[in-house]
Amino acid sequence: MSSNIRITKICQHCGERFTARTTKTRFCSLQCAQRNYKERKRAEKIGKAQGRPKGALNNTPVNLDSKEILNVREAAVLLGCSKRTVYRLINGGILPAINLGSRMTRITKKSLIDALNDISIDSIPEENLDINNYYSLAEIRKKYGISDSTLYSLIKQHNLKKVKIGWYVYVLKEEIDKLFTI
Repeated sequence: MSSNIRITKICQHCGERFTARTTKTRFCSLQCAQRNYKERKRAEKIGKAQGRPKGALNNTPVNLDSKEILNVREAAVLLGCSKRTVYRLINGGILPAINLGSRMTRITKKSLIDALNDISIDSIPEENLDINNYYSLAEIRKKYGISDSTLYSLIKQHNLKKVKIGWYVYVLKEEIDKLFTI
């Protein structure tokens, strides 16, 4: 079924006048559509290289410093991460937020800063670390005959302090021994 519609439009790429047969036509030819697509992709790559998230090329707020209450997108821009990561932090209880309704999650800048200060990387300077006082996770699994999941849940449940050095994670021997002697 063909259309009898004839609309004079201006091509969004080259600016030439053309006759469109549908109301949704934006370009005068396939070549203009392809060139416009390439320009958009190039702009996205340049934006990504400059550190801007996808889709934030034109609609990034000018001054987030003056805002006290942020939406998820603005929090993601401030943190330098994706919106999905912000939602993961909210669902994990790390970042407090208020949900005012559908698509209306709000985060105060103070709670964002407090959450960042509370996140501590469990690391001790290597020069002060006596590795003989620590078990590696593999040593704990072998010594007590437990699975990975059980070990991870015990560490999380009892809030045991972990130290990561390179690829390896260590836990204090006295804490583990006390946990398994009870």
